[in-house]
Amino acid sequence: MKNSTRLRVAVIISAFAVFNVYMHVQQFISGCIWVRGHHRCSFENSANFEGWMDLDLMITCCWVAAAVVSWIAVVQSAKKPG
Repeated sequence: MKNSTRLRVAVIISAFAVFNVYMHVQQFISGCIWVRGHHRCSFENSANFEGWMDLDLMITCCWVAAAVVSWIAVVQSAKKPG
């Protein structure tokens, strides 16, 4: 894959990662989360809400890990062999 393509992929994945981190923080602060088009809040069912927040945190961590790996690939492709 070309370096410019790797860079574009890294930027796109990083944008999704930043958005997911922002949304997770907002959901943590507000105590409400959107699940399948429904607004779920922590005061309705706290155990279920914590489960959804754990799932959201796992997805957010996956996006951040993908962004880190893509930036590592960009940096390694920029280095010239030898």
